[in-house]
Amino acid sequence: MKQILENLNPKVIEKLNKFFSETFLINFSEITHGHSTRFGILFEAMWRYYMKEELQSLGYMLNWICKNQYNDFYISDTEGNLICNVEVKTLCLNSDESKAHFDAIQSEILDTDLLFVSAWKWDVIDGLMKPLVVKSKYFSSRSIASMRDQLHILRGCDFIKEEPVNASGYRERITGPDENKPPKISHMANFGGLVRMLGTKSKEAKNKLEEFYDGNCDCRSYIEFVKFVKSK
Repeated sequence: MKQILENLNPKVIEKLNKFFSETFLINFSEITHGHSTRFGILFEAMWRYYMKEELQSLGYMLNWICKNQYNDFYISDTEGNLICNVEVKTLCLNSDESKAHFDAIQSEILDTDLLFVSAWKWDVIDGLMKPLVVKSKYFSSRSIASMRDQLHILRGCDFIKEEPVNASGYRERITGPDENKPPKISHMANFGGLVRMLGTKSKEAKNKLEEFYDGNCDCRSYIEFVKFVKSK
């Protein structure tokens, strides 16, 4: 299914960008804090609209998962049999730090699950601004989560009953242990940042990242994707 989605992706992204250029033009002064989150919601809805059309023509169904947790969508055949789940994320090239996270723990991820990440920026047309998707890619969720988790440990962090905790022992997800709840807030919410998860300082962590780059094609593609985002 991953290859099918990759083959359909250029056509879907072209339709998305056309839609944004025709219906989502705004003044620069209207861009406020939180615009990346709002665009991410819009992107998910419109991506599903256009990708659903393409998949239906091939005999597949793209279904929205109506809950605020992993995953966003699932693909099935016409009889309703699950083929794979898809988690959709966006990265804004104009932001100093992306707020998008992939924080699903290993027990929540199936071997067939896919992580779809799109990088976008604000483009100018006749003095107005519109979102423009410049790069997107599908990855194995299992592969990216494995790389994320091993680098998490090499940064001095840990897992307690599968739940991530930071180097100070505070839980990263609201579902983490109550005894690891940080003061004044429910959870730290830093785990799985799409860009930050690849951060390495120690030699051991750098070597591990190189190991993933050389030994796993999905991880290599993801590392190159993040390098592209950071270079813009």
